[in-house]
Amino acid sequence: MDGFLCIGASNPLHAESESQWKYIGFIEPGTKWEIDVTDLTDSDASVTKAIQWLDGSEEINGTEYMKLWVKIGDGEYSLASYIRCDRAEMCVYALSPDDVDHGECKNYDFSLIPGYREITPINWDGTLSKDSYVYHFDNTPTNSWESCGYKHPTMVVSIYSPDDANHESPLSSVTWIYGIGSQAGFLNQCYALYSGVKTELRKVSTDCSDVVFENNAAGITSAVETPVVNNIKYRLDGTLFRDGEKGMYIMNGRKYIQN
Repeated sequence: MDGFLCIGASNPLHAESESQWKYIGFIEPGTKWEIDVTDLTDSDASVTKAIQWLDGSEEINGTEYMKLWVKIGDGEYSLASYIRCDRAEMCVYALSPDDVDHGECKNYDFSLIPGYREITPINWDGTLSKDSYVYHFDNTPTNSWESCGYKHPTMVVSIYSPDDANHESPLSSVTWIYGIGSQAGFLNQCYALYSGVKTELRKVSTDCSDVVFENNAAGITSAVETPVVNNIKYRLDGTLFRDGEKGMYIMNGRKYIQN
C-alpha cells in the first residue's frame, strides 16, 4: 500500500531473536490521531480535542502524497499538509499546500541510522514550521510503549540549533514512537521546544477503526521525561522569535511584547 511505513524482515526490530519488539507502521491512509491540546498561555489551561487524519491522496509534480487533515474542537476538517512515506529510507516527508513549489521537507527518520540530520517540524495545527533543526539519532531503541497488544519501540531524539555547528548544546530532546509519530501526536514532533501549547497523543486508530495505540501511564515500559526548554522565545505560530525582532512572543508559557 502506498504510504505504508514498515520495517523489513532484515531489520533487528523484526528479527525472531528480537521478537519483543512487535512493530507495525500505521502512517497510512485512514489513520487518525486523537490529540489533547492545552493552551499554556491561558490561565484556565483549557484542553481542546483535535484530530489528525490521513485521508485521500493527490499527485503533485509527479509524486503521490497522502492528504493530512486537521480538525480542532468542533471545527471542520481542513487540509494541513501533504505527506509522503519513503519505505526504503523509512522517512516521512511533508509538503505545504500553501507552497508546493518550495519542495518537501523531512519530518521523521525511523531508519535507525545514527548521526545528525536536518528535520523540519510540522506545527501542531498541521502547518510546516519556518525553522529547521538538527536532530541527533541513536542507532537502537531502548524503550517501548505497550498498548493495544503492541510493543511500540520508542527513540529519544536530541535537538540542536542549526547555528550550533559542533552540536555542543542540545536545545532539548523528544520521544518518537516508531510507525506512529511522537508522544505529542503525528504532528508537533518537535514538541519540547514549544512552551505556549502542549499537545498529547491520546489514541491512534486505523481505517478499519481498530485502535492500535492508547495513551495510559500503565503502558509505558520505560518512561522518558522531557522537560520543556526554558528561556526560548517563539512567535505565536510556533516559530523561533529572533533577537532584535519586534512584536509578541511566548517564553516559558507566558506572552511578552517586544517593542
